[in-house]
Amino acid sequence: MATNPEVYHYEELIERLLARIRESQLVEENRQALESFKRWLVANGLSGARTNKYLIETFKLAQLRESFKRQHSIHSVTAQSQTGLHDGTYGRHIP
Repeated sequence: MATNPEVYHYEELIERLLARIRESQLVEENRQALESFKRWLVANGLSGARTNKYLIETFKLAQLRESFKRQHSIHSVTAQSQTGLHDGTYGRHIP
C-alpha cells in the first residue's frame, strides 16, 4: 500500500506552488519570505503534507497583506492560523 507522500506527490505540489508564488503579483519581499519559509519548514523536518499546507495558507495571507515586514511575522501568522491564538477560536480566519 502506498503512503501519503507517494499518493499525493507533495514535492511536486510544493514545486508547483512555489512556481505560482514566483509568478504572482506579490511584493518581492513577500515572495522571498515565502521561499525562505519553505526552506525553514523543510530544515525543521516538517512533512511534505504539512509544508504544503503551511505554504498554501501563508500564500493566501501574503496576497491579502501588503508586506510581511519581518521574517518573524510569517511564522507568527502561521502559528496564529493553526492555534487560534488571534481570537481564541480555532479555525477562524485572521481579518
